[in-house]
This record gives sequence, C-alpha cells and structure tokens, in this order.
Amino acid sequence: VGSNKGAIIGLMVGGVVIATVIVITLVMLKKKQYTSIHHGVVE
Repeated sequence: VGSNKGAIIGLMVGGVVIATVIVITLVMLKKKQYTSIHHGVVE
C-alpha cells in the first residue's frame, strides 16, 4: 500500500511538472508571436 501511494503521488507530481512546463512553453510562444507581430507593426 505504501509503495502504491508513493507511486500515485509520484505520478501526480510528474503530471503537475509536465503541465507547468507545457504552460510555460505556451506562454513563451505567445509572447514570441506577440513581440514578432508587434515589431512587424512597428516596422
């Protein structure tokens, strides 16, 4: 039971880490697109 609980917690932590990485990546991509479009408008 103890190892099973640890595995579940590990999966939850892993999922949170993966979700955080995905969110950060999406935010960075949106910022890049916004800045590139913004610079294009300025130019």
